[in-house]
Amino acid sequence: MTALAQGSPFDTGFNAIQTLFTGTIAKVASLVAIVIGGYGFAHGEPGAKKALAGV
Repeated sequence: MTALAQGSPFDTGFNAIQTLFTGTIAKVASLVAIVIGGYGFAHGEPGAKKALAGV
């Protein structure tokens, strides 16, 4: 019964993954991805922008 009271052995792993995807590193990585994507969109081919807009 003491093993059940301690919780799942996977709890620490799941908590670590949750922290990884919601922590500071994830926020910084998403900001970097947005900046790189915006730069690529701004300096990309004009035809690609029309294709993205559906024109």
